[in-house]
Amino acid sequence: MTEKELGAPAEAPTPVGAENCAVKHPNYTPNAGPQHIARLIAGEQLASAADLPEPWRGLAQQLIASRNGRSAVDVFEDLLAGRPDAAEILAAVLAVRIDADPHVEEYGDESLDQPVADLVAIPELPAIARLPESLMQQAASTGKWLNDYIAFARLASPMSPPIFHLILGLVLLSTAIARRVYLRVSNHNLYPNIYALIVAHSTLYAKTTAFEIARKVLDLSYLALLILPVGIPPQSLIGELTNRQPDTFASWEQGDQDDWRKERKFAAQRAWLMDEAAGLLDAFDQKHLADLLNHVLKLFDCPDKISASSTIIRGRQTVRNAYLTICGPTTPSAMRSHLNNRSHWGNGLFARFIFVTPDRPPQRIFYPNEIAIPAALTDPLRLLALERLPLPREIIPGEIQFPQAIRAGYEDEVWRRWEAYHAGIWELINQRLIPEKFYASYGRFHTIAMKIALQLATVDWASDTPDQPLTVTLRHWARAQMITEEFRSCLHRMIADASRVSEDDDLEPKIIRFLRQSPRGLSARELANLLSMTEPAKRDQLDRLLERMRRDGLVILEERKGQRGPAALAWRLLI
Repeated sequence: MTEKELGAPAEAPTPVGAENCAVKHPNYTPNAGPQHIARLIAGEQLASAADLPEPWRGLAQQLIASRNGRSAVDVFEDLLAGRPDAAEILAAVLAVRIDADPHVEEYGDESLDQPVADLVAIPELPAIARLPESLMQQAASTGKWLNDYIAFARLASPMSPPIFHLILGLVLLSTAIARRVYLRVSNHNLYPNIYALIVAHSTLYAKTTAFEIARKVLDLSYLALLILPVGIPPQSLIGELTNRQPDTFASWEQGDQDDWRKERKFAAQRAWLMDEAAGLLDAFDQKHLADLLNHVLKLFDCPDKISASSTIIRGRQTVRNAYLTICGPTTPSAMRSHLNNRSHWGNGLFARFIFVTPDRPPQRIFYPNEIAIPAALTDPLRLLALERLPLPREIIPGEIQFPQAIRAGYEDEVWRRWEAYHAGIWELINQRLIPEKFYASYGRFHTIAMKIALQLATVDWASDTPDQPLTVTLRHWARAQMITEEFRSCLHRMIADASRVSEDDDLEPKIIRFLRQSPRGLSARELANLLSMTEPAKRDQLDRLLERMRRDGLVILEERKGQRGPAALAWRLLI
């Protein structure tokens, strides 16, 4: 049994031990016992189970007492072993919708315009699109580099869910390929770049730690030139993707000038790794950045040329051979207002992004011993990016000639499987088995799957058979479809997470917004006044949250000197 199966939407059978519960517990509803167990397995911290009838009360108490760092699913299966009613208990728990309140059949969130249970329910892939078991087993033999990356990252950041390391490994491959591989589809080229957001609550899932591992791997692979500068404001994106020298270039430090010159060979083939990705979504809502959304939408398709702007002062800015990879972490609460923006569901923005959410409950694991990033990770990535794939060259000072990209082939069965997956996804849309707001996202899952298959084929080709044609095999496709199905589940889970935010999660984006508007920083007292949290208990809550944000690398506490009076300590934003 997997944790994903616990959310399967089905009609619940009469739970074990529920026959007389209405007499014993007037506030108890028939599904409360299975609901309680399912929520514990999903990682929620629940109140006492004393009001539950047997066998649910005993199971809940044993589940809490026996975890001790183990997976809740494993503990639950151990508790069922040997019980005569195990099958009945298991059926009742599997039938639970974990997003539903046990005292209310189904609840809705008006801000999301639809019952959360409907948004979270993940419809099964139609039979036409399912992979045979034999092919799924073969898929594990592809993408050795990705497997190695996930294995290392799990050691280095064990509190981060493995799915975080999976998406970050794919982001690294997307970055290293840098528009030099494509698949010809109809009358256009399909490139393997991806947009991704990691959406999880702060601290519990160590998403920043996982993110930094990926950044260090790129740096040690000598691929820092492929990363956009940290903290780049959205309005500067287009300027960074062109070869035009900035107006202030002469005043830069020599090291910054040298870095800029190195980056010019891959000026338009970059990765935008953001420390807080919600800032990009915030920028889309600002009137003076109205063009940014259109640029991000267009850049996903890697156009040969995009004339981004033309002004009297700067003239025309043109991005050539565009290829943008985007990735960054954020929180469910920071995403909440954006998920309510109907236009982002309809204009293709969210359809372009892979949303990655935790696929397991949070786990407390202490720091690992000192561990170095192995050459077995960095060498293949460097080899792929700087040796196996063709490199740009400077034909005259300041003029870069980008190389002809490698056209990948594919096995005949790959195309048939790709079409079958598209047919299965289309059936889910056409039969109205998913909410209408998900239509655009579902409509791109088959494209995302092929992008991933192309990444896997490229890294295998570069490591094992660079003298052979680059070919997407059936095994590459199978693994890519399996990964994409995980991301399909993530889309539904994100809605559930965004609908259940804590008070701290609501406060964090407000603090970020106030600090973003105050470059010199704000003292804790100033923030307390702005947030109406001057009462002692509220002030303590604010201080704890600021300290947590400091540990997460979002803010820093430093001395702020004023023109008059003594210096004061102020919180300043780092993202």
